[in-house]
Amino acid sequence: MEEKMIFFSSVIVFIALVVSFQGHAEAVRVDNPLAESDPDIYQGDMILDEEQKNYFRQLTKFEAFPERKWPEVLLRGGIRTGRYRVRYMIDESYSGEDRSIIRNAINDWNNRVGKCVEWQNIPGKISNKTTYVEIKSVKGCSSRIGKMEGSGAQVLSLVTNCLSRASILHEMMHAVGFIHEQNRYDRNDSIRVLWDNIPSGFKGEFEVPPNGQYDDYGPFDFYSVMMYANIRFWKR
Repeated sequence: MEEKMIFFSSVIVFIALVVSFQGHAEAVRVDNPLAESDPDIYQGDMILDEEQKNYFRQLTKFEAFPERKWPEVLLRGGIRTGRYRVRYMIDESYSGEDRSIIRNAINDWNNRVGKCVEWQNIPGKISNKTTYVEIKSVKGCSSRIGKMEGSGAQVLSLVTNCLSRASILHEMMHAVGFIHEQNRYDRNDSIRVLWDNIPSGFKGEFEVPPNGQYDDYGPFDFYSVMMYANIRFWKR
């Protein structure tokens, strides 16, 4: 288990860079009408498989799924680079304007942290042996957590109200394996959750794994793109 809690080394640099996406917590949109009725959607926007559900059930503390790495870029002769690549495609059903918004967010990611984890567009026909992220409008703002097992497409869903830079980056972070900042085990040292202000159906959005070993990748980051705004899921 301890070995599983060690994320690949380049992400230590990666997470330090990602926190430079500052000031976006208020803009992150994860409104998802399926969140309460769909058992596979956790904390509003994370689509879990059975293994990942077990992580939460087994009371493990973590901030990222360490074993769900995307392929490492290798040089000739199999020389490791410490750089990882997420291949993606954008569904053709999006308008030209929406596709541009998504591409701009991905370009922002690559400009900031592409030397650690790069998102690469797949041109033309896709082989069924290719593992990639398919960005399309299906289940609110939601994503798988890290790379799924096997090959083929895994969906990162962005409906119309998710098409902000912050929300896109938020779901991209899920796709490479990260969970929410406000669900860190040590969050009570930094924030106070007003449980009485949260509708009963959404209290699970603020659960924290209570036991095990925890890797937090640095101090609590109030400006993280993975941090929900302070009025998310409140009673109105």
